[in-house]
Amino acid sequence: MHTTNRHWIVIATLVAILAAPLCAAAHNKVVVIPLGDSEKAPGKVERTLLFSASELSSGAARTSTGISFSNTFVPATSAANLVIKRPADWDGTSPIKIELFTRGVSTGSDRFFVRPRDFDDGDTFVDAFAVPSGVRNYTENGQFRTHTINFDASSLPKQLWFLVVQRDTTSGSNTGDITLLSMAITYTADY
Repeated sequence: MHTTNRHWIVIATLVAILAAPLCAAAHNKVVVIPLGDSEKAPGKVERTLLFSASELSSGAARTSTGISFSNTFVPATSAANLVIKRPADWDGTSPIKIELFTRGVSTGSDRFFVRPRDFDDGDTFVDAFAVPSGVRNYTENGQFRTHTINFDASSLPKQLWFLVVQRDTTSGSNTGDITLLSMAITYTADY
């Protein structure tokens, strides 16, 4: 059967269903049928999820723009956590990129790291090795920087992603605070 004829049969069937007496509540509904999608070959697309600092849990001090990380590491107050369900459309084999959008209050070099923990229902807590960003140099007070961390797909295969963000206080010269403004997760999705 020709592709165009299949689309008309589907449309005619939907019109008949919507007009049926048992579907009286469906009258006057608009049904949008993307005719070209059924012919599109499966493929990949890059998706980005963006989380503001207010969407992260943390014991660190909060500012009007984000979460403030001091240069002194104190476990209870020096981390930010994001817990999400693994994206359903992630292809499961491509790398995952984390971007941390920050603003320093003083000058000097610094970096962050993320611990990629993941769990399935019923699992118990297991710690993960830290994966660092590159060292970034804050050359002016109040400068914005992006810290990028990449993970292999094998780092996060389970259903619940528990990402812990921390400042690496041992590898930089910046002694001032750095504010985490937001966090982005980029992955490849199947469509």
